[in-house]
Amino acid sequence: MKFLTTLLVFTMLITVTACSKTENNSQLDETTPTQQQTNKQTDSIPSETSQLQSENPFEKAGVPAPFENFENAGGDENWGFSMRYPSKFSAIDHDIFEYLGWIDDGGYKWGYINAIINEKFETTLNYVDRLDLLSQSKLTEYESLFWYIIEFDIPDEVIIDSIRKHNERMWSYVNENTYMPGFLLSIFTDEDIAALLTRDPAIVTAQFAEETAIVIEDRAFSPIWLYLHTPEDYEEVGITPEMVEEKLELYSEFHLTDEADEAFSEKLSEFIGEEVSLKKIRNQNSQGQNDNSQGNQGNRGGRGNNNQQ
Repeated sequence: MKFLTTLLVFTMLITVTACSKTENNSQLDETTPTQQQTNKQTDSIPSETSQLQSENPFEKAGVPAPFENFENAGGDENWGFSMRYPSKFSAIDHDIFEYLGWIDDGGYKWGYINAIINEKFETTLNYVDRLDLLSQSKLTEYESLFWYIIEFDIPDEVIIDSIRKHNERMWSYVNENTYMPGFLLSIFTDEDIAALLTRDPAIVTAQFAEETAIVIEDRAFSPIWLYLHTPEDYEEVGITPEMVEEKLELYSEFHLTDEADEAFSEKLSEFIGEEVSLKKIRNQNSQGQNDNSQGNQGNRGGRGNNNQQ
């Protein structure tokens, strides 16, 4: 998945993450925005999104860092621990920027784009410092395809055409790299498009949220949000023990450090009201897979013997 995201950055004409370039890399473009953007009044950032901590979020929460290399989000196999939505949700196509008037003969108006994004979001903080926000914010509270659609009232026809072109590029990569099925994960389905066109945050959240996230109306909580918060916090936002229990097998698949695995298990146990051991769940699943593998080998051997008789 990390390889896929990297390729998207270089193969697509633009991604949202490029918008966080520093002012040192580009000067503010004095070209005025289109009349549509001039008249567009952006909402103030919700209070919770401005409550970002510069201190290490794990130290603040009193838990060990979940992975040895967390700056890289824990690696590809741990993508769903902190990410609530797939990488395709952060890919903004050239057509949308062109519609917004953010491209001229000289190329992208990076200075102007940076000014808009930096005014709306805390883009100067690194990933770890923004972690608490990114692990539970609403779709309209961080840079995403849906934020652009809502913030700038992108017409349906522009959305559809943009996604169509995006999908065409992704299919070309699939056809050229059959050994990389991960490209399929960047293709928007008809259901994805239909959800986006509703412009309903709850519908879009339910459609796009990662399987590991707990969805409550228009908010998705990634596993790391639970890891950073207390059972009392879970209850306050509406998370129930049943919702957590449904995710335990998925949580057990993450490659946490031993200390983090134990800390998370203890927190989940306290909330559910019975002992939870992610390590035990993982070992049981591993043993079950081994048993099935041995059983299949035995069946194949039996058939082979019968053929020889």
